[in-house]
Amino acid sequence: HGYPLWTPELKIQLRENYQLEGLKIGDVGIVSPNDGSFDVLFNITLPQSEQPYPRLVREDFTPIVLDPEADFATQPRAVSVHGVIPSESVELISQEIHSCDQRPSRYGAVLVLPEGARSCDLVNEKRFLDEAIRHGIDWYACATEKAGRLINNDSLYLITGFHKTHSWSLGAAGRTGSS
Repeated sequence: HGYPLWTPELKIQLRENYQLEGLKIGDVGIVSPNDGSFDVLFNITLPQSEQPYPRLVREDFTPIVLDPEADFATQPRAVSVHGVIPSESVELISQEIHSCDQRPSRYGAVLVLPEGARSCDLVNEKRFLDEAIRHGIDWYACATEKAGRLINNDSLYLITGFHKTHSWSLGAAGRTGSS
């Protein structure tokens, strides 16, 4: 199910088009250790003029052009109303949250989507992988030098899909001691 964001709202400093639409396929950024939000730096599918921070993009940057009909798998109702998405350590006995049973694990979590969720996933992931291999070092330099982020070399994420909704609820459980 990807990487859930604790704070899915984007930074208010971003351009209005980013604030309205939210994360996009092709966004490159960092999951903030402070609040669990996604700190978007740039997008590999947008021209420089539409970038969230145009100054971070190299002058010779060429965006990947995607075909919305061929390159995306979109599901308007990927998760049904009142849907529940469990972590791997949680087994859903039914869709009712009070019927979750935790498997032998120290931690577990569930995401409840009262209004359901839509999803969009990149179909041709190889193009993005090739781009990351070609430019990953430049992306890291952009994050650390141009944007001034203090990150490890494994901290950059390239968005290849998402689930979006208007409301959600999270539940987490943990065990202490041994059993």
